Amino acid sequence: MVMQTEAGEERPWPPYFRGVYISQALTALFISVSPELESLATPPPFFNYTGFYLPDQSHDFESVNYPLERLLRQVNFMPNDMPFLQNLRDVYVINRDLDDERFYRSMDFMGVMQLIHRLPSIEMIGTDILEEDENGAARLEPRSSTISRFAIHHSSLDTYYLANVVYSCKVLKEFQYSIGGRDVPGGSYSKFNPKTFFFTILPHRETLEILDVDAECHVTEFSWEVVEYEELDERFEEWGGRRDAEHVWTGTPPDSLWEQSGSLLEFRALKRLSLGIHILMYYAQGVNLAKKESFSLVDCLPPNLEYLLIRGYEKGASEMHDAQIDSLVAWKNSGLSSLIEIQGITECIPHAEDVDDPDDEDAPLWEREEEWSSESD
Repeated sequence: MVMQTEAGEERPWPPYFRGVYISQALTALFISVSPELESLATPPPFFNYTGFYLPDQSHDFESVNYPLERLLRQVNFMPNDMPFLQNLRDVYVINRDLDDERFYRSMDFMGVMQLIHRLPSIEMIGTDILEEDENGAARLEPRSSTISRFAIHHSSLDTYYLANVVYSCKVLKEFQYSIGGRDVPGGSYSKFNPKTFFFTILPHRETLEILDVDAECHVTEFSWEVVEYEELDERFEEWGGRRDAEHVWTGTPPDSLWEQSGSLLEFRALKRLSLGIHILMYYAQGVNLAKKESFSLVDCLPPNLEYLLIRGYEKGASEMHDAQIDSLVAWKNSGLSSLIEIQGITECIPHAEDVDDPDDEDAPLWEREEEWSSESD
């Protein structure tokens, strides 16, 4: 873990001061003499309001003042011409709390992606407590990034934002996203549209190995007493679908995104799957597919699935769910499937939720793990 002070954090204007320069210079020096470096944890090494992404800027790494930011931009610009950062695989972006541990925090995550997305060995990028930063970079060019694994947890992001993160990938192998653990500034959370998200990952059905999404509490349709799965395709068009996409600040997804159809069965590489009970049933029955009169979850799961975690399932709450889960358990126990482990069947695994009252002393606020905390520096 390096450089715990975010660029520009202590003095918002001008975005440059001696302490940040020194810490970035030392970090850049450390990287330059560590050719085997594989993992890096750092806050964004730039100040969001520099205007770097404005149309009238040069977008040239030589115009950057901060040493670490400049180093990363330079290597990312010509990734095969440098003796360092050739083995960097995993980047964790430290999203600083700034002494307020109650709320999600906006941070230019896509801007950080643009510092590393062409590195030859890069695989994973992750962060926590993330909220969109509309002063940051827009999306990367579609299929321009070699990043193939994402872990964005305890965050509150619009589905389009997630879509543009994924759409930047040449190949997607792993995607983890969860909400919860913080309150939303202003009280307005980002809705999650399962249909739009499914269209986002469907082009990667031959490569996606791990999918873990815990955002069902941000889907209004799943809060109803009875969920009519055959009506969901139409209902998910009412918000967060194609009609709203042209207003997305991170960039409008391509038209081809909305013309797809498919189900979980097509994800042949998927080995680990963690979803809420409603999203699982919706994806298994198929998106933009004609719904069959009889539906069997067992027949609609990815053929090579080894691990399944189901959130929000409570035995007795739904006859349909109970019947599907009973068949699933019997199928797994028969030894005829690739499934090795199922979680969330005998004991309900709750969905992640936003914190309603972060000032309550018992509020379930998420805390950064000790190894990433500033106290461990």
